Amino acid sequence: MKLSYSKGKSWTVAPSTPGSGGTIDATGNITFSEPFFEEKEKSPEEEILHAIRMVIRAYEKPDSDAGLAATYYKLFPNSMDRVNALKLTLKLAATQLFLPTEFLEYGLYKRTKAEQKAYISQLNMYSLWDKYNDRQFLHFRDKELANKLIRFRLGDSYATVDYPVEDNTLITKEEMKASVPFFAKPIDGVGGKGCIKVTKYNRLTDTFTTHIGRFTYEELQRKLNDKAYILQKVEKSCFVPYFAKKSLGLNTIRFVTVNGRLVGAVFKISSKYDLVDNFGVDGNYAVAIDLDTGELFNTMYRGKDFSAEYAIKIKGVHKIPEWDKTVIFIERAAKQFRPTRLIGFDVAITENGPVIIDFNATPGIRLLQIPYQMGFKKFIK
Repeated sequence: MKLSYSKGKSWTVAPSTPGSGGTIDATGNITFSEPFFEEKEKSPEEEILHAIRMVIRAYEKPDSDAGLAATYYKLFPNSMDRVNALKLTLKLAATQLFLPTEFLEYGLYKRTKAEQKAYISQLNMYSLWDKYNDRQFLHFRDKELANKLIRFRLGDSYATVDYPVEDNTLITKEEMKASVPFFAKPIDGVGGKGCIKVTKYNRLTDTFTTHIGRFTYEELQRKLNDKAYILQKVEKSCFVPYFAKKSLGLNTIRFVTVNGRLVGAVFKISSKYDLVDNFGVDGNYAVAIDLDTGELFNTMYRGKDFSAEYAIKIKGVHKIPEWDKTVIFIERAAKQFRPTRLIGFDVAITENGPVIIDFNATPGIRLLQIPYQMGFKKFIK
């Protein structure tokens, strides 16, 4: 099932969802098969009004030990301090479009005014996506098309081995058995939702072993839910520090580039309970990387926790293998995807070198600003 692409040929990907699918011509240019589709999002005004309601709720005594309100009470047990914190939350929401969650996650309550202004809110990040990238690339969610583009512009060795399945009923049992081990993810998926890792096939029980249990061929088909999927080779990382040994999934590095220059890199760590290393998943962590040396910072931060105080110290020195070569590769790769100028690459460091697992033109900002504990406005403005 290995796919191989060479220049001088064009490929067409049939649309599986609105706005997906397209053609890569012999020169590497993309033509999308359908008009770009984008879900309507709340306006900044609606988001801020929603944020203010959240702040008001946070002022009331929480019913549990979890959630936004509980975090306010935990960080500001004194009622006067809590009032002042809520006032500052409202001020930053009105002036810089920060949501209450960002106020807490970035620790803006303990930052100077200059430091507060250095941070980018997610609402402002939406406009930066528009500024740096062509709108039709803003939600580059078609994994098959993205993978083909990586192969065309960078070469087969830098992309995962994929087998696209437009309808999961089109793949036979024998094909599925021959693909094991594999990683199945929706072609239009985001945030790791709907992903399944199949590790082996048991002939005695005629079942497939996955990270969520054992299933027959028919049961696994139903799990895939009749969606268009990518069956992806299971990559193995050669960089597994002690604090990542229990990870269930593949841990990758998120590289963010602006105009072909690397501005931030974060090592993402999945928990022993979750397949994906997405920073928004509870229990997952992220560690900032020193761009000059490739060494990990000494603190990792939890992905889904409102308090910036939630951190774990790391023992020892941990450096990404072949760091200088990897940086050169990433910056070269970023230049190959122009006119897209703001890109997030998810890269696995394997024994054969870096492999791009995914890339997108809408990289989230909290994944950089929380682990680095600083704002990125001077890099993305």
